[in-house]
Amino acid sequence: MKEATGRVFALISSAFDALREPEALERARLTLEARARGEVYVDPLSEGKARVYFRKAEAAFRGRNRAAAAELIEEAVALDPRPVEYHILRIFCRVFSRSLDPEDGLEQLAALRPKTPGDQIAADFARGRLLKFLDRNDEAVAAFREVLRRDPDHPEARREVWLHERRSGEPENTAMRMLNIFGRRG
Repeated sequence: MKEATGRVFALISSAFDALREPEALERARLTLEARARGEVYVDPLSEGKARVYFRKAEAAFRGRNRAAAAELIEEAVALDPRPVEYHILRIFCRVFSRSLDPEDGLEQLAALRPKTPGDQIAADFARGRLLKFLDRNDEAVAAFREVLRRDPDHPEARREVWLHERRSGEPENTAMRMLNIFGRRG
């Protein structure tokens, strides 16, 4: 018991000493202010590190190295849990590594609370991709169309809608839609 008590007092003393430094005191103040607003404070250094981990995770995911991508995105989210794009990639890593059922992935995507229009577009597009993976094509196209409603110039969503229409035998305006994919509007 004396040993545990000693460790507790050592931790308290260490924290007290750390808070004497102006930078640590400022970080503690910013953390408390963010918590009071229901937000998370992330210092700029952690934010930068998280961005690097995220970029590496994206590259690993695109390279089909799902295990590395999963580890990297977990590091990114641990450093900075705020960006929606980190959570989207985390969900995809879990689904494609089979540690998360795709239906549960859809639920997690729906539970995300995007704060910006760009984040909402990313979440809708991810939902469309996951629905397409599940062969729920009509729902996927509806999600891609929602992306296009918010951002008419989203090339990937345009491509997905065009491909669906082409496969499903809805050829009207197919040539015009194809041109629109590449940004040539008539």
